[in-house]
Amino acid sequence: MKREFTSIALLCLLALAGCSEPSSEKYQPRMAVNVAAVKVSAQPFTVFYDLPARVVALRTAEIRPQVSGIITGRLFEQGTTVEKGQPLFQIEAAPFRAEVNTAKAALARSEAALALAENQLKRLNELKQSGSVSVQSVDEAFYQRDQLKAEVQQAQATLERRQLDLDFTVIKAPIAGRVDEELVSVGGLVTALGTTPLAIIRQVDDVYVDVRQKASLLSEMRTAINQLKKTQNSPASISISDSNGNLLSENGSLLFTSMKVNENSGDLLIRLQADNADQTLIPGMFVRASIPSQYYENALLIPQQAVVRSMGNTQIWMVDADGQASLQTVDLGSLKDGHYLVHSGLKPGDEIVVSGGDKLQEGMSVSVSPAEDTSLVSRVKQGKQ
Repeated sequence: MKREFTSIALLCLLALAGCSEPSSEKYQPRMAVNVAAVKVSAQPFTVFYDLPARVVALRTAEIRPQVSGIITGRLFEQGTTVEKGQPLFQIEAAPFRAEVNTAKAALARSEAALALAENQLKRLNELKQSGSVSVQSVDEAFYQRDQLKAEVQQAQATLERRQLDLDFTVIKAPIAGRVDEELVSVGGLVTALGTTPLAIIRQVDDVYVDVRQKASLLSEMRTAINQLKKTQNSPASISISDSNGNLLSENGSLLFTSMKVNENSGDLLIRLQADNADQTLIPGMFVRASIPSQYYENALLIPQQAVVRSMGNTQIWMVDADGQASLQTVDLGSLKDGHYLVHSGLKPGDEIVVSGGDKLQEGMSVSVSPAEDTSLVSRVKQGKQ
């Protein structure tokens, strides 16, 4: 038993002796870690509100007849673009043509009576010089001549009215635009100024886009747009997209804001005008309008992949002039298109790591290579419901 305890004691002493021996390997400092980085630069920057909206035609004309009759022909192709003044429908014209001929005959009769009265007045004036007729006879001739003049004017007006009715049998487009389906078919009886339109024309080369939002947003939007007008040659650009984010129109403009707030919802009508040359915006369509809300003269944007979140802190890896990495706490704003708006924590010229940060520790030396994509976007859209 004594021999066993002695053996164990010797083994322990050897182990302690081994631990106390200095390592034969020398300390090898770590090599620089390869990272991709970009330098932050200041640039003009606009924050956009992304708001729900609805498309409204620039002009809408309901085609209605101005005379009553039977539709005898449709003179346009449904679903096509028509020009102002282009014939659209034909109403049976025979009754109106007969009215025109009757009015022409009445005018001719009145003109003939007037000519006779003027000849008689001329002869009476000659006889008046010799005293062969009384003054009263001459006065009566003047009265008859003037009365017949009035009848001629009345007959001319009647003829013009009948001619207008005949012209109205051809129903023409009051505006240029796209005409959809016919609402009254050939053979249908229509009445003057009836409640049912024959067709509807919508002018959609430009369209209105109506946004209904809280009145509190209006001041921010106006401020941003006014700032952009001062710093750029053109007003702030408003873009229109569909529900999937596909761009439908650019270079929109703020047309006006309503002077009345909805008492129930507190919403205000904001009307925009957008170019629609390719007619991708359809009246009644629900879209999203990107409207500027805030403008920054010198904004800093950083790629999303550069951000490190740990223990509730938002940080980024910075590379100093000596090529060493350090964590920097930043205050970030909106995120869009893969970039954050930086409110504080960075300054122009700072170099930040966008790739390889997962291998870094505080104070490590780094070998910097340019990031593949160093472009920064120039605007951010904020979604507001």
